[in-house]
Amino acid sequence: MSSDEGKKDPIKTDDPETETPKFTQADLDRCIKERLDKAERVHKKELSEMESKHKTELERLNMDAESRAKAEAEDERNALIKRAEEAENALRLTRAEKELTNAGLPPELASILLNGSKDDKELVNAVKALSDASQERGNRIYADKVGGRGVPPAPTSTDSDPLRSEMRKAAGLE
Repeated sequence: MSSDEGKKDPIKTDDPETETPKFTQADLDRCIKERLDKAERVHKKELSEMESKHKTELERLNMDAESRAKAEAEDERNALIKRAEEAENALRLTRAEKELTNAGLPPELASILLNGSKDDKELVNAVKALSDASQERGNRIYADKVGGRGVPPAPTSTDSDPLRSEMRKAAGLE
């Protein structure tokens, strides 16, 4: 009995359900482990939040009415502050996306830039620096492609072509 006799060849059909698997068992195990780990982290976070809330409620039960009212007012104040900060961050994200779009850059970079900037002025400067850096990189790539001749100079005057000059005057551009 040869070693090939014990192995069965998979049946080849056009049915997608009977085709050979595209994932190995190791791939499936890794995927399942990642999902279980993620679910465990979520549940641990929820559990710690519930324990904290339970502890706070127990402390409140032992307080007198005035202290309880003060603590509840402080909690409401903190919740309002948190909502205001979230709204401000959403507004800054929108502004950042607008600045990036105006600079011709992908708006998805906004969240990355916001993590490093403290205010809108820093954000605008970061967008400008990113735009300048990408323009410089584009110029270098262009120079490499055209054999080191560099970026072609921008036209300095339209006087070299009299027809163009007349057209610009007629359009009110000169």
